[in-house]
Amino acid sequence: MFASMKVKYYFPLIIAVVLLIQSCAPTRLVRPIEEKKWAAMANTGGPLVGYGSATIPVPLSAVGAAYGVNKKTTAFANVHTTSLLFGVIQTDLGVLRQLKSQNKWSPEICITPAANLMLDIWETNFRFYPSLDINLSWNYKQKPNYIYTGMSNWFELNGQRTLDQKQKTRWLPAFHLGHTFCRTKWNYSLESKFIAPFSSNEKLVVDYKSFGSSGAIGIYFSVIRKF
Repeated sequence: MFASMKVKYYFPLIIAVVLLIQSCAPTRLVRPIEEKKWAAMANTGGPLVGYGSATIPVPLSAVGAAYGVNKKTTAFANVHTTSLLFGVIQTDLGVLRQLKSQNKWSPEICITPAANLMLDIWETNFRFYPSLDINLSWNYKQKPNYIYTGMSNWFELNGQRTLDQKQKTRWLPAFHLGHTFCRTKWNYSLESKFIAPFSSNEKLVVDYKSFGSSGAIGIYFSVIRKF
């Protein structure tokens, strides 16, 4: 009973923490997978923080699956394992859509709208956060490997923050740059991310590492197994 009451009281704070760390997640998919094919996905990494005298990435993680609906469209779903540590079940459901294929040095362009759903285990409180990713990618030297860059956007629909404060931040952007190594069955991606570049990182409990007094730098590793 006491644990349930405590979680209920702090649920908005728990959601705020989960939203912050999960909006720091890496890009799920950059390009569509093959039509009628399945893929399993996993990733780890997070924003860089000061830990004693060292700088380390927060060890966030998620697992999921994707399915090639057609040549230009891939549907996917992920479960955020880190959120479970906060007593919150979180999943994201989305679709990647190719708008333009690569033509020499003109990049492939894809967008990824997604629904991010959160449910606390004890009190069944629910939150929904829409997001939209935009990615540009380039193959190089006639190889399947590609570099990519883009922008992710999370949107806050709730009008209140923790402790009944008015919600002032409705848009959580991030910019990323990455490289994907493509093999027959496996893809491996390394990505860096500039998270919340327009928000101050001063006077925070966590010592986020960045280029200056705003945002945070993230580092991630992702793997995809194609079937």
